[in-house]
Amino acid sequence: MSGSLAKGYLDFALEQGCITTEQFEHVLASNPNVHAALEFAIDRSVIDERRISACLAEMFRTKVYYEFPEKIEIHPEFNALFMAEQRIIPLKPTNLSCIAFVCDPEGFRSVDDVRTLTGMKVIPMSVTWTDFNRVLLSADPSFLDRVHSSESDPDSEEARSEHASEPLVDMKQIDQNTDNHVVAFGQAGSQSNWAAETSKDCQEMNASDDEFFRSIS
Repeated sequence: MSGSLAKGYLDFALEQGCITTEQFEHVLASNPNVHAALEFAIDRSVIDERRISACLAEMFRTKVYYEFPEKIEIHPEFNALFMAEQRIIPLKPTNLSCIAFVCDPEGFRSVDDVRTLTGMKVIPMSVTWTDFNRVLLSADPSFLDRVHSSESDPDSEEARSEHASEPLVDMKQIDQNTDNHVVAFGQAGSQSNWAAETSKDCQEMNASDDEFFRSIS
């Protein structure tokens, strides 16, 4: 996960009053990676774990979900996913049903692979990587609606209308044998760009986590 996304995550905690400005700056100074930064802050009692949990609960209510350390419990039905050590970044826009793309260290999985893996219906979208990050940072699911309203592809709009009322897929359907994959509701740009950016983020996140925890062990 990028440093900018980690900062957006912590910005949200600051706005919600879960942390003070001083705590916020301390966390960012510890490590730009959100996993390592939150672990660092909680382990050193810089941030109260219960207050961060409250912040994460608020993020769930806004329908924007981020990955976060396993030790922070937030919502019972998602706990199994975190315990399975799967990196999952789900975004559930208000008026869209199951839009899913899956990446792993080996690269992009095709739309058909996603259907097979998750059982989700897949609606391709034209959203840039920058705009996708902006959705996550702003916690504004309506952004994707505005993107859709400007789409010229009638099939995309038709697919959106057809599936708008369907419930979010049961995340337990995800193949537990698939390691280190990322699930995201929404496609960021072209398939090749999405694969490159997401794989790069995963690699940087893993390297950053490993280096950070070695440095404090």
